[in-house]
Amino acid sequence: MFIVAARFLGPSEFGIFAGAVSYCMLLNLLTDFGLVTYSLRQAGSSQELTVDIVRRALLVKTVVTLLAILGATPLVLLFAPDPAILKVLIFAFPAITLAAYADLAFVAARANSRFDIERNCIVWTSTLHLALVCVTAVVTNDSVATSAALLVSRLIYVFGAVHALRRWLLAQAPWPTASSELWQTTRSAVPYAIDGALTNVSNQIDVVMVTLLMDPASVGIYLAGARLVQSIAPVATILSNVYLPRLSQAYQRRKWVELRVLSRRLNIEFGVLALCSFLGFYFFGPIWTNLIYGPEFSPLIELWPGFAIFASVRILAASFGIHLAAFNEIYVRVLGQTAALSITVVAFLALGSSMNNRVAIIILVIVNVSILFMYALRVISIISRKKIK
Repeated sequence: MFIVAARFLGPSEFGIFAGAVSYCMLLNLLTDFGLVTYSLRQAGSSQELTVDIVRRALLVKTVVTLLAILGATPLVLLFAPDPAILKVLIFAFPAITLAAYADLAFVAARANSRFDIERNCIVWTSTLHLALVCVTAVVTNDSVATSAALLVSRLIYVFGAVHALRRWLLAQAPWPTASSELWQTTRSAVPYAIDGALTNVSNQIDVVMVTLLMDPASVGIYLAGARLVQSIAPVATILSNVYLPRLSQAYQRRKWVELRVLSRRLNIEFGVLALCSFLGFYFFGPIWTNLIYGPEFSPLIELWPGFAIFASVRILAASFGIHLAAFNEIYVRVLGQTAALSITVVAFLALGSSMNNRVAIIILVIVNVSILFMYALRVISIISRKKIK
């Protein structure tokens, strides 16, 4: 979607569209409250409680989302960004929010290893999503119209998800509306919420800072590369959904041999994915820029080596991050993401108006290499303990 949008909206309009979507994704990632990871871990260990766990998570997310909207609205009105971005936000925010609910609901299928349910729904809704958004971008060359198409496509996704998950979402069992149950879920999810918020903010902070410090054309060029790099995230997410419940179950039930086998397999698959990502972006990124994006995006060519390193490092760090979530070592992830976020913000602000795309990528690479080493050392330490032999 972002590839076609960048090509036909142009650097400036694409910068507005992608910047607004990034703001919405950031807020929704915060309101995720760690519920996806927490619910997947809990339902994966107790599949018979899937309906109750997922329903409680959806209700808690609703409360958190409403509170976030109440808190964010005054800030948006007081510190309003470019008026053009505000117009896009009107359509983009509900679109991204609806998609987040559907993503959380699919925990029910993932926890029960029914990946076919999610796959089938994603295939047809994503096809319509791409068609609607891309055709609108091509025909109108307008960021607001494109964001409206985004909203329509996400509504279709939600209806598709509800239909696909009806055995869980529409089951006869009553919804767990008791305040004590919701509060228990909220309290249990807090560590995952902190971890998820920091992880997601650190994933998006470069986009936010670039949007704030650079002109729309430069932002559009940066995001054209960044969004393409982020396109590999769904692959990592799929592997996470497969391995996290199984790793968590093996760890909790002290099945150390099985845990070691799963860990080795996970690291190998993520290692291959990281290598393919590096080679793909390094060698094909420049070709892609010339053939698909066009001459207006030529400054992007010199950024691809940095994006290639960043993508591979991020994937490797994600592998060890999955281990830490399964081992309930959330504090390590919290410390790592807090440090990464702080360093990134300070570095961007220190450079201020002298910031450019090349420097932004250098900062990202340094920060993510540090996280990779921190996560890897902790996971190796845990698996090397005598009790996990």
